[in-house]
Amino acid sequence: RGANFRCVIVGEDGSEVAPGQIGEAACRAPGLFLGYWGDPVKTAEAVESLALIENSAANARNEQVTKEIEDAEAARQARNDLYRQHILSAAERVFAERGFESAKVQDISQLAGLSMGTIYALFPGKAELLHASLDQRGGDILAHARAVAARSLPPLDGLRALMHGY
Repeated sequence: RGANFRCVIVGEDGSEVAPGQIGEAACRAPGLFLGYWGDPVKTAEAVESLALIENSAANARNEQVTKEIEDAEAARQARNDLYRQHILSAAERVFAERGFESAKVQDISQLAGLSMGTIYALFPGKAELLHASLDQRGGDILAHARAVAARSLPPLDGLRALMHGY
């Protein structure tokens, strides 16, 4: 018997009957619906109207939960993108200063200001960090080269523009 559950025996007039008297069970609880003893048409109508209410409430809740999940995923992705940029920036500096063989993920972690666990969550190892850094830098150079090529400069001016951007 919970705080939201109530069940009594009622007479034909709807009032509660004394213990031991004959009557009909009338219960109120979450999950119960209005029903009519001996009247299947009214019971079916009650069930149908409740189903519509429950379905619209369930759909609204599902939409809310879906939006919350999407928002959380977007926030997680934005955070990971930011962490990724910090890590790659730090990795590029450490690799440039010490070389790949001497570079340590711990040094990258300290320079990025992020834990080793965060780094390993995004990059399985040092080699993947180097590859991601090279991919990013290569993409930057390629984008610059395409932008210069789109300007249709004379060859010498195009080379100067490429060197200036690099």
